[in-house]
Amino acid sequence: MLAWLRLHQAIGAVHNDGSPLSEAELAQRFTGYYVDMARGRMAAWDGDRMVGHH
Repeated sequence: MLAWLRLHQAIGAVHNDGSPLSEAELAQRFTGYYVDMARGRMAAWDGDRMVGHH
C-alpha cells in the first residue's frame, strides 16, 4: 500500500492538484464495492518503486 501512496503523492505533486492523498484516503479507495483486486489491477515497477498502475 505504501508504494501506491507514494505513487499517488508523486502524481499529485506533478499535477499540482491540491492536497496530497493521505494513506487513509487511499485505503478507502481499495474498500469500495467496485474494487476487484483479484481481477484487473496491475502495477509497473522500477526496482522497488511503483511508477504506474491501472
